[in-house]
Parts: sequence; structure tokens; C-alpha cells
Amino acid sequence: NMAATRELYPDKLIYVTEASSGNSSGIKLMLNLTQKMGRSIRSGANGFITWNIALDTEGGPTYNDVNNHCTALVNYDADTDDVIYGGDYYALGHFSKYIKSGAVMLESTDTGADSEYALVNTVFQNTDGSKVAVVTNTTSLNSVFKFVDGNIVREITVPARGIITLVW
Repeated sequence: NMAATRELYPDKLIYVTEASSGNSSGIKLMLNLTQKMGRSIRSGANGFITWNIALDTEGGPTYNDVNNHCTALVNYDADTDDVIYGGDYYALGHFSKYIKSGAVMLESTDTGADSEYALVNTVFQNTDGSKVAVVTNTTSLNSVFKFVDGNIVREITVPARGIITLVW
């Protein structure tokens, strides 16, 4: 639906908001969020906003004491005064650390909806000419990401349940 909306209204800004990885942890959480970001951007989103910046170690505060199992970029442990960087933080970092303001998405071939987005990729060119690819492999097998850029042909193995960011 987002791609169809983008096609109908190419000059409108489209943002995915209130996103969360849900009730998961570790690499599963990171895979979930990087896959969502990649699919959203490929479908025409101009930006991706997570639901929470910070929560306590119990996932709160919550509204009316209902735990909706949302995640945050960081969690704060009041007992130890520690800030814990979660999977959402590192997932977002794959996009925000290397893709600079003003970057444009480049054409790339995704594995498509029929494969349940097993190897999601997004490729960008920054204003300084550098290029960035974020690739998420949700399968339990290593997968090969092949890219062609002019005369450069590369094949990179993306580990099972792995996320890589390439910069060149």
C-alpha cells in the first residue's frame, strides 16, 4: 500500500511512525527492525520513527499499566544507574550512522514479497559520492548478496540471521 501511495503522490512525505520490534530480544529484535526499515524505505518511506527512545527495564512507563511489549532504543536501570543499549539502537545505527542527510536511494534488486523478504537490501548514495548498502538476512542459512556498481562486481556472504552495512 505504501508503494502505491508513493506512486499516486510522489511529492508527499511519507513516514513510518510508532514502530517497535515487539516482544523479542537480541538478534531477532535487530533483524525485525532492520527488515522493517528496509522494506519501508524500499516502498517509498521518507523516514522511519521508532515508538520509544527510552524505557525502564520493565518496558515502562506504560499507559494504564498495560504492557504492550514495545521496545526502546535504550533502557534505563534505576537500580544500577546504567543505560542499556538495545537491539533497536544497533538496528537503527545500520541506517543512521552511514546514510547521511540528503542521500538518495539507488535502484537495487530485492528478493521480493514471494520470498518473504529473506534478504532485504537498501542502497544509497550520499552527497559526498560514497555509497552504502544495508543488507538483512532473516534466514537460518548464509546468503550471498551480489552487487554490480559500474565495473565493480562483488559477492558478499551475509551470515545467517545477520545484518551487514557496506560502505564504498
